[in-house]
Amino acid sequence: TRDHIYSGYVLSVTIIDATHSWTPSIHLVIEDENLDCERIGIYGFTKEQGEYLTSKVYTIGSKMNIINPYLRIGASDIKPFIRIDDFSSILMQSESERVINMCRCCGEPNALHACRKCKQARYCSKECQTMDWQLYKHKLICKNQ
Repeated sequence: TRDHIYSGYVLSVTIIDATHSWTPSIHLVIEDENLDCERIGIYGFTKEQGEYLTSKVYTIGSKMNIINPYLRIGASDIKPFIRIDDFSSILMQSESERVINMCRCCGEPNALHACRKCKQARYCSKECQTMDWQLYKHKLICKNQ
């Protein structure tokens, strides 16, 4: 219920959803090693930097470590999110550790099927696609809806 800095802690996460840029911040959804999902906001850059980072660096399947994560409680929705104001607290893992074509539902690599509407959400099976549409409400965020 309160903001908290986890000093001396490293949070290892995987980006599990498309990254969005709103100057001066970008927003992502991540999953930690316990399979818990959180929102994250990274602040302090220009529109051009944000566009580059969302398309080339902070992509679905990318893994990163966050040093001394700051858990902040949202003022408007009272939901927790991780706020990063200092880029040096983010350590991106190597490209070889990135999950390529990660299934949006179960996180498995090399998902062969893509959403026919947005062409971005990937799925390893019909069951994962059905679950994403029914349980996780992909149709609410699908770009071509």
